[in-house]
Amino acid sequence: MNAPGDADWFSFAGAQGQALTVDVHARRLGSPMDARLLLLDSRQQVLAVSDDAEDKSTGLATHHADARIDFTLPAKDTYYIRLDDVQGKGGTEFSYRLTIAQEKPDFRLRLVPASLRIPKEGSAVATVHALRTGGFSEEITLALDGSPGGIELLRAVIPAGADKASITITATPQAEEGLRVLELTGTAQCGGGTVHRRVVPAEDMMQAFLYRHLVAAQQLVAQVAPPDPVTVTMSPPEDGMYRARAGSQIRIRSQVKWRDDSRRGIKLALAEPPEWLTLETGRINQQGGDVILNVSANAEAGDTVSVLLNGTLRIPKDPSSPEFNPIAKWMNQTVIEIAIGVIPVEIVD
Repeated sequence: MNAPGDADWFSFAGAQGQALTVDVHARRLGSPMDARLLLLDSRQQVLAVSDDAEDKSTGLATHHADARIDFTLPAKDTYYIRLDDVQGKGGTEFSYRLTIAQEKPDFRLRLVPASLRIPKEGSAVATVHALRTGGFSEEITLALDGSPGGIELLRAVIPAGADKASITITATPQAEEGLRVLELTGTAQCGGGTVHRRVVPAEDMMQAFLYRHLVAAQQLVAQVAPPDPVTVTMSPPEDGMYRARAGSQIRIRSQVKWRDDSRRGIKLALAEPPEWLTLETGRINQQGGDVILNVSANAEAGDTVSVLLNGTLRIPKDPSSPEFNPIAKWMNQTVIEIAIGVIPVEIVD
């Protein structure tokens, strides 16, 4: 864009059914350009328009000003790309890189948050986002790299087609308390072969009440902390996946291990479940019990989700404690929240 009001044109020969991606890198390269793309056929009919295509991997970009079109060509024809600045600006600094190609299937992975507190003999939960490109939709299996003593990653899979999944990282009784750096890798069948991608730790941040950014961090830092007063464990199927039909229930056996004399009921809650999955069991007693999930009749075969089960308990404060309030007695409880675990669910016929 050498001058304000300029527009650059490009042409290419396309085949019927050809899937193409037209992508502009300008703002992501430091250019002030606010790109707009138009795809036209040989009769100059506009087939697609793009402005401000969001890219969650670009950190704290204050404006997703680059453009992108993913399109399947309807016929053998000569096609045209018109590129301009949507604000009509231009100049020698308004540089860009334009790509017209069939994008290869691929993926990138981001783990949120970038720091974890894992109680010994307990678990921490994180979310892994899959940034899929080129039509890639296969399942991604996650694993810990190396042998971090006493740290285990329970069955961790991003289902086919899903853009994120919750994972559970556990500290066994053998884990030493303190800080350590963890590395994870995602593996999938992609583009005709096995592909491995590093899981990049990140923080999920919001900018200007609009864009959410997965801002990459240098390391995934985990603190193995002293044990929580209670641990709740579940008995999953052998392959870790709970399978159910629409309109049915999922029944999960839970066990509770206490480390003090509190021994109270634990309130349960699901974090951001889909509409078709609800929690019937609101509380388990001091020994544990069945956790029952209801699957709506509206669920469809093939639906998958990894949903987080949380627990909350209230423990009375010791009257001899300096924190004990003899007047406002309703304040004399310590609220403890625990991540019980991730429940992967698949709806079957």
